[in-house]
Amino acid sequence: MKIYLTRPESLPRFNLGLIFPGIALILIAVVRLLKWVSLEFFQTERIPFLFCHFRNIFGIPCLTCGMTRSLFHFSHFRIFESFQMNPLIFLSVLLLLGWGIYSLAVRFLDFPQIKIEFKSVERKLLIVFIIAAILLNWYYLIFIGKV
Repeated sequence: MKIYLTRPESLPRFNLGLIFPGIALILIAVVRLLKWVSLEFFQTERIPFLFCHFRNIFGIPCLTCGMTRSLFHFSHFRIFESFQMNPLIFLSVLLLLGWGIYSLAVRFLDFPQIKIEFKSVERKLLIVFIIAAILLNWYYLIFIGKV
C-alpha cells in the first residue's frame, strides 16, 4: 500500500468527498424531520410508518436495523446511544463526515490531497475486512444490540 500527499493543479468538479457526506447530513435531517412529524402529529416517540419488513418476516434484525434511531441520537450528540443502536452506521456516518470536512479543507484551504494505492492482495484484504465488519455488526444487532 502506498500513501502519499499531492497538491493537484486543479480539483475535479465532481468530488465524491463532498457528495457522500452531504448525503449523510441529508439523512440526519430527514430522520429529525420524521421524528418531529411523529411527535407532532401522532403523539408517539416511535415513527409509526417505519418498520423493518425483514425483522417482521424472519424475527431477527436486518443489517440496518436501528439506523434511524442511531442517526436520531447522533443528531442530538448522544454518541453512546447512537453507537449502541447500530455501531456500523455510527462509524460510517463519522467516517463520511470526517471525509467531508477533509474534502472541504482540500478544496478551500489548500490542504494536500491524500492518495492511497492498494495492491491486489491488499484490496482483497480490505474487502474481507469490510465484510467481516458488516457480519460482526449484524451479530451485535442480533445478540447484543438494543434494537
